[in-house]
Amino acid sequence: MDWLDGRVRELEEKLGLRIILRPVHVPDTRFRGRILKRAGRVVLEYRDEVPGFFWSYDILRELFGHLEKGDLDVALYDEEARSPGP
Repeated sequence: MDWLDGRVRELEEKLGLRIILRPVHVPDTRFRGRILKRAGRVVLEYRDEVPGFFWSYDILRELFGHLEKGDLDVALYDEEARSPGP
């Protein structure tokens, strides 16, 4: 089990909710990630510019921190627009 799987399991047990990780590509280059509460589960959407790389782990760590505090309706944005990925 890697860090990500372990962290998801830990939070699922703590919250009593299933956590679904969903990489997304959105036109708003400021978007970083968000938490969406759905019936019986929590969906974490995060910007995944280059699939297969771990750059999104920082975003996921930040989203996990919000979950631990009980924040189930969060959206993260950069202050300035980012350049599109490769």
